[in-house]
Amino acid sequence: MWKFIPKTIQEAEETLDAMEGLLIAKEVSLPDADYILSSNSGGRDRISLYGSEKGLDGESFRTFYTTEEASCWALAFNFIDNLPTKKEVLKRNFNKELGYLIDLAKETNIEEEFIAPLRTTRKALTENLLTHNKGKMNA
Repeated sequence: MWKFIPKTIQEAEETLDAMEGLLIAKEVSLPDADYILSSNSGGRDRISLYGSEKGLDGESFRTFYTTEEASCWALAFNFIDNLPTKKEVLKRNFNKELGYLIDLAKETNIEEEFIAPLRTTRKALTENLLTHNKGKMNA
């Protein structure tokens, strides 16, 4: 978990730049990170992350607020650490669409000999996704 909390404007800007660099490494298009300290809501800190084409795991933006348990900095870095790459999202979406295709084949009474290879492929892909993400889920 991220421990460092910027104390100066320069440190905050450098940390936001680091976040944007991490988003680029995760293949997020046009990333941006903003930090706001709002005096209207009791001095609650807020960090917003932005990415085009819903590159933040299906979202175009994500906002993190300071809570009693964690700083918005820690929450944002934790989100970035667990953010799947574009390739991982494509695999996950392919697996989901393959499941829909298998269901459609069953509903339209396609012979099992044609459905079986799809099931085998989906099972292998699911196992691969679970094995690859095991470390992230246990973190």
